[in-house]
Amino acid sequence: MTTVKNAIQKIRLLAHDEQETGYDDIVILQAINDGIDFVGRIIKNIRPNLLSIEEQGKINAYEKSIITKNKIAGILDVRIDGKRLLPTNRMCISDFNLTSNYVKQYYMIGFLGINVYPIPNKNVNYDIQYVPEFEEVSLEKDTELPFPNDFHKLIIEYANARLAMTNEFDTTQEMTTIQMITSQVQDMLYAYPDTQHQIKGYWDNDNDDDCIKGYL
Repeated sequence: MTTVKNAIQKIRLLAHDEQETGYDDIVILQAINDGIDFVGRIIKNIRPNLLSIEEQGKINAYEKSIITKNKIAGILDVRIDGKRLLPTNRMCISDFNLTSNYVKQYYMIGFLGINVYPIPNKNVNYDIQYVPEFEEVSLEKDTELPFPNDFHKLIIEYANARLAMTNEFDTTQEMTTIQMITSQVQDMLYAYPDTQHQIKGYWDNDNDDDCIKGYL
């Protein structure tokens, strides 16, 4: 387990700043959060299911909205009564008042909302899997770094490289380090089981389902 304070100590050792004269804790903390965001974006692109959470609930008859507990960074799966919905967007829907006992699609409204279509004419249960927005770690609470321990070393190395880049005109070495970190994160992720990703396309046929569909 690596906490924020542990990470700051390790970064000071790498940066030869044991006397705490080169960087303030808040500056190092920002570099750590940058590293978490950097590693997190790679995970999201390659194995988004590793970052995902699930939420379940009920939509009442003649209502269409799902409000998530967290801001959505990516949607992996939306289901109504166990049936998977396909993504669409608002511009692809010709009749917002259409109701049905069979919901087929969903579209996002902002980063906290999902609307389903057609509007269900009965109570239905939803089950969604999505990637929530990354939360920054805190020094005050000495938060533990996210992700498994194997990723913590890479977050620390990234933070150290970012700090070094603020003090050097030639950042070639630091950029090389970041490229190596990227490759290592990718290699680690490929060891995890993959998830099927499907892209379905449709030509225009004057139906509401004629937009390009993507399953992320």
